[in-house]
Amino acid sequence: MFTTMKKTEHELLVRRLQGMSDAEYWDAFAHYYGESPREFLVTLLRGMGDRDPLLSDVFLGLIPSFSEIDRQKTAERLIDGYSDPSRLLSLLHHLGYAEPESLIPLLIKHQGMPSAFLLLRSLRYVEEDRELLMRVARFLLHRGDAVAFNLASQS
Repeated sequence: MFTTMKKTEHELLVRRLQGMSDAEYWDAFAHYYGESPREFLVTLLRGMGDRDPLLSDVFLGLIPSFSEIDRQKTAERLIDGYSDPSRLLSLLHHLGYAEPESLIPLLIKHQGMPSAFLLLRSLRYVEEDRELLMRVARFLLHRGDAVAFNLASQS
C-alpha cells in the first residue's frame, strides 16, 4: 500500500532524480505523478534540474491530466528557468495559459527578463482595462526592483 513520504525522503528523491538520465527521470516523473500527483509534483519539479519539459513527450502527454493547481504549480516553478521568452510562452500555452489575462497573474511575480517581456506584451493586450493596469502598476511598484519600476512606468 502507498504511504505518505516524509520530508527527508522527498529531499532524497530530489537528489536521486537530479542524478538520473533524461529517460530515467521522465519515467520516474510519470510513475510518481501517476501514484500521487498531490504528494509528488513539487518534488518532481524540484528534481527536474535544467531539463526542458517541452522536449519531453512524457511531460507533454501528462499535461491533460494536470489539475488547475498542478498547472499553476508547474508554471510557477518553471517560469524562471527559461531565458527565451518564446520558449517560456510555449510552456505556458501548453499548460493552458494562452490568454493575456491568464498570463498576467503568473508573470507579475517573477523578475526575469523573459517574464518581464511577456508581462509587458500581455499588458498591451489589456490596455483598455485601466483598473487592471493600475493594480499591476501598484503591485510592481510595491515589489520595488529595477525591472518592476521600468514595467510599472510602461503600463
